[in-house]
Amino acid sequence: MTQTYQDPTRKQLANPEDAASSSPSPLLLICFGIMGMGVLFPYNTLINCVDWYQHIHPEIDLVGQMASSMMTAILLTTISLLPISTVTFPPATRITVGFVLELGVLAYLAARVGETSTPPSVSSLKLLAVIVGFGDAMAQSSMYVLAGQLDPQVTAVVVTGCAVAGLGSSVLKLCTRAVCGDLRNDTRTFFAVSSLLILIC
Repeated sequence: MTQTYQDPTRKQLANPEDAASSSPSPLLLICFGIMGMGVLFPYNTLINCVDWYQHIHPEIDLVGQMASSMMTAILLTTISLLPISTVTFPPATRITVGFVLELGVLAYLAARVGETSTPPSVSSLKLLAVIVGFGDAMAQSSMYVLAGQLDPQVTAVVVTGCAVAGLGSSVLKLCTRAVCGDLRNDTRTFFAVSSLLILIC
């Protein structure tokens, strides 16, 4: 007579209705999907403004330097957050701080694009890229922690949101260019709409 092995660590549900009731709500999944996209949207927004960077600083490859600055900031911030307890610095607080930093950078750039006499310097743009990288690492790493505490489906929609952030930013850039026409209004609108998305998050 054979016996069926049952994993004692696996939660057994009395009936299928319990499994359905334990699943996260669609609204929760949508919210985390939007936040997953929003956390990487500022990074992609800065990368997609190649035409504006070439217009104000044609002498250097500013996109490459900004991308390098953001990636370095993300790496160092993520390593720095590892020993910090989630009790001392809760994931929700980290996510809020990260989004606020990213929103501040995008809103600042949206305001500065219209200034023709004194465009942002190379050093200031690199500094803004570092701030975005810092905010990205704060929000993204903590969002995975928070999603993992809720449900695997929540983690999955966060990953999906992060994956489509680049596509969403690129589509938005194409739309603003087609609608606005000139470079200045195109870039200003691009930064403004991106700021609105982060504000929603």
